Amino acid sequence: MIIWVTGTPGVGKTATGRELAKRLGIGFIDLPEYVSMNNLYKERLEDGTMVVESRRLAQHLSKHVKGDTVIAGHITVKVRGHETRCVVLRLNPLQLRERLEERGYSVEKVAENVEAEFLGVVYLDALRVFGKNRVSQIDVTGKEASDVVNRCVDVLEGRDAGDDVEWMSRLDEAAVSQLLRYLSTTKSRIL
Repeated sequence: MIIWVTGTPGVGKTATGRELAKRLGIGFIDLPEYVSMNNLYKERLEDGTMVVESRRLAQHLSKHVKGDTVIAGHITVKVRGHETRCVVLRLNPLQLRERLEERGYSVEKVAENVEAEFLGVVYLDALRVFGKNRVSQIDVTGKEASDVVNRCVDVLEGRDAGDDVEWMSRLDEAAVSQLLRYLSTTKSRIL
């Protein structure tokens, strides 16, 4: 089985994926590291972002991944010959903004990723790739890493359906206003 742990940058994919693989006693792939080491990107942008062709990545993983593996990254592809489950980690967009700013992300990258989290872009992409029955969401806001891993195990073993994360209804009106004001002023500064 391939278990994807995905989400926008800054939600804890790598740490969760690594610990989940350890807990399950299976292999682990940090996707950005894997893509870089295997030269699977077609271009590297100035900010270090690697542009990846999904088809090429899927072919490489299908050929080289043997056995049960957790893959952590913000993109997902089908790996032939493996049953797949996907857990999308979600984080309150305002907290994601703080994390990415603390990590030194550019204003443009912070805004891009906060908007993607707010809109559920990674979740929607995972649904497109794997289908609704293979994808679950977990809201990691305010959770310890061990609690997130426990939730992942429970989701994978069918004891937990995961969370229904849709930020517009989960955040109070003041938080949504703050978020939309941030995104609109940031976007206007970038353009």
